[in-house]
Amino acid sequence: MNCYLIDDDKVFHLISHKMLQRSGIEVAVSNFFDGEEALASLKKSIEQQEVIPQIILLDIRMPKMDGFTFLDEYAKLPEEVTNRIKIFLLTSSIDKNDIERAKNHPALKGFFNKPLSFDAIKTIIGQD
Repeated sequence: MNCYLIDDDKVFHLISHKMLQRSGIEVAVSNFFDGEEALASLKKSIEQQEVIPQIILLDIRMPKMDGFTFLDEYAKLPEEVTNRIKIFLLTSSIDKNDIERAKNHPALKGFFNKPLSFDAIKTIIGQD
């Protein structure tokens, strides 16, 4: 399985990789530290007909392009691509507006608090 991990926190990337490895699930993870970088990579993969991620784990608060702006831009991609990708929001935000916005966003398949847990991984993989 291919996964994009989009988060500006390097420690979160490290912890998430360890959790995914320990889950026993074979996952190829591509790391991105802002939404802009991830979106550019996704568009390039689509244009070059390369493998696209099956899952995107997305943070809300990031520099350059935050998670919600990423989702707005992602929605402009071809539907035949977006239908094949499951996006899950991972955040430490306790802002009620962020949580409500995430729960009501049509592109999101789920919302989890950081750090990534084994239960969250099971849910994410089960959604695939």
